[in-house]
Amino acid sequence: MKFFPLILLFLLVYLFTYFFGFEYLKWESIQKFQELIQLSLGKAIIVFISIYIVYAIASIPGLLFLDVVAGIIFGQYLGFLLAWLSAVTGATIVFLTARYAFTSHTDNRFSRFLIKIQDGLNKHKANYLLFIRLFPCMPFGLVNITLGALRINLLTFLWTTLVGIFPVSFLYTHAGRGISHIINQNSQISLTNLMNRNVIISLVGLSVLSLLPILVRKAISKIEINKGLRYSNTMYSLRKIADWLGIKCERHLPISSFAIDSREVERGGLFFALKGEKVDGHDYLSEIARKGAFAAVVDKDYKGEHFGLFLFFVEDVVVALQDIARKALLERKTKIIGITGSIGKTTTKEFLYEILKGKFRVQKTFGNRNSQRTLPLAILNAKGDEEFLILEMSMTEKGHIQNLVKMAPPTIVVLTPIVACHAKYFQNLDEIAEAKMEIFTNTAEFAVIHEKSAKYAAVVEGCLCDHVIYPKDLPFVSPFPESHMTENVSAAIEVGKYLGMQVEEMAIAAKRLKPYEHRFERKFMRGITFIDDSYNANATSMIAALQNLPKPIEGKKTIAVLGSMMDLGKYSFVSHTEVAKEALNHVDILYCIGEESMPMVDVFKKKERSVQFFTCYEELKIALHQIADEGDVVLIKGSNFHKLWKVLT
Repeated sequence: MKFFPLILLFLLVYLFTYFFGFEYLKWESIQKFQELIQLSLGKAIIVFISIYIVYAIASIPGLLFLDVVAGIIFGQYLGFLLAWLSAVTGATIVFLTARYAFTSHTDNRFSRFLIKIQDGLNKHKANYLLFIRLFPCMPFGLVNITLGALRINLLTFLWTTLVGIFPVSFLYTHAGRGISHIINQNSQISLTNLMNRNVIISLVGLSVLSLLPILVRKAISKIEINKGLRYSNTMYSLRKIADWLGIKCERHLPISSFAIDSREVERGGLFFALKGEKVDGHDYLSEIARKGAFAAVVDKDYKGEHFGLFLFFVEDVVVALQDIARKALLERKTKIIGITGSIGKTTTKEFLYEILKGKFRVQKTFGNRNSQRTLPLAILNAKGDEEFLILEMSMTEKGHIQNLVKMAPPTIVVLTPIVACHAKYFQNLDEIAEAKMEIFTNTAEFAVIHEKSAKYAAVVEGCLCDHVIYPKDLPFVSPFPESHMTENVSAAIEVGKYLGMQVEEMAIAAKRLKPYEHRFERKFMRGITFIDDSYNANATSMIAALQNLPKPIEGKKTIAVLGSMMDLGKYSFVSHTEVAKEALNHVDILYCIGEESMPMVDVFKKKERSVQFFTCYEELKIALHQIADEGDVVLIKGSNFHKLWKVLT
């Protein structure tokens, strides 16, 4: 069905031009024209140039290249085929003219080759005329490809086609009349005669018509893009942002992107000048102005230079960022899939995105943009036409998730395991569970809850929507041998089932799944298997990594490079001790870094096992590469603070 508009276009153009478009361009006229241009080489050259202008330049063959490229990129193969046939037809007409203009005065290998082709065409006059009548397809090919690139809906596409047939056929009829006028002038062939009224009308009209798709596309980028078109951040303008913030601004400049990091600012972007522990965004206004940003949201007390930027002065820049994201979502029909929990959030998000993207228009938070400051950017920088937006929601204190769901209340919730992670500000795991349950609002229709989280009273009492408990046995072979990775796949599959996906299509999508960056990535260097699980750590994820380590080659060793687990508060000693006791069952040599990891060192020393504590990352790196041999397995894991993936570089 997707080729139906193109097939209809082909039939309409052919029928219309068959009856109306080329009534003056008959085979006999072409023969008469051939006889005429043999009279004089000089006159023939003038006529040849004129015909080339009418048939080639009037159809903007330069745009044919764009047509071909766009056809390949956007998959509009039939449109590409029609445009190509049109080009062949135009080239054939020019070729015929050139053949009689030049070969009548010369006799060489090239001219004899042209004569052979001409003789072949003479034997197939009917097919040749068919090509001529298809010549008007070129402008339609351009319009078709452009509209395809813009993803305009079917009705708009058909409407444009029907309206376009009449002016194109009219203009080509004028071209035919103009050429007939030239042919019938048996004398006085001059540039004045060649540029007659009909030829000029066709030349100008077809040029404008061929350029129209490009002009339309430029215009589209300056207005808000409605349903059926590809969304972009031109959904937002300075005036709209000002209205949301209650600030007066008459400038309608479209905003290309949103950023809180000056290194990520793009031309036409909006920058939020946030204050951090080490840097202040207000110090980077000159830099973002040089990069072409249009505006910045700044603190009301800022007294510095504007650097040519439009500045929005607000009470709290973070609150303003969150408020803009909330109001942006209110204008969309996108449903939110919210993912929270203590571990497995990012991997589950990545797996869910891969499972859903084959069937739905879906977007996700990139990387770890899951906080009070970064999640709003994920919302604002999304295209806006998504059916589902997958948002990872993290917290360090009670109330953080509540702030996030005020911006983006989820329709579907995924709750991964709740364990002692970022526990510094909580008295016990029950309090962590209560804080995680802030993700449930009255918009929640369905939830997927990990069995470890389902045991908390806050979860049992707080989940009032339909839900399922995972992990469950997968309906196909897991793409991962590791149990904790398979659990993340199970969560994604349960969401897919709820949204009506078939097992077969999810199984195909699951084959594309792979570990996310620094999440149990297997890397092979010098014959050594490195397990890079260095993105973050808590006791549960540490133990899961240890239990799922691949076995080294017989006679070789397993080495664990473990960084301390941060923000555990009163759980720190117990958690590190628990991890060390598990490591005794799986690890031959233990390297530790970070003051909080000393309990792990003590456990290994008491058992008289090989262990070493480091205070310098470079020394750790050197020691690791000296001791690791071909056939060994090395686990690298710790809190993100340590950035232990650097020991591999």
